[in-house]
Amino acid sequence: MTDDILSQVKLAEETAAKELDAAKDQARVLIEEAKNQANLAYKDEIAKAKKKAEEILADAKKEAEKKREPVIAKARDESKKIMDVDKAKVEATINTLVERIVNNGNS
Repeated sequence: MTDDILSQVKLAEETAAKELDAAKDQARVLIEEAKNQANLAYKDEIAKAKKKAEEILADAKKEAEKKREPVIAKARDESKKIMDVDKAKVEATINTLVERIVNNGNS
């Protein structure tokens, strides 16, 4: 009878040890799964943040393009006005300036 009780105790200890090992293994698996899920969530958030940053940058570029066009158009108009000045008027102005410098330069 004592042997029977000792066998049962030993069996119970072995069973408890197996269950403890199984629980430890299960805990390791759960921890690994949690790490993987956390890593995936982190990568997902990083991807979302990068996408948002790219959208903001694209919007800023579009806005800059919209603001740039009127400035460029105005500069072209001003440039065209300068280029369209009659060459005869330019030469007459230059001649007048030269004449004044020559006539008044020796004073």
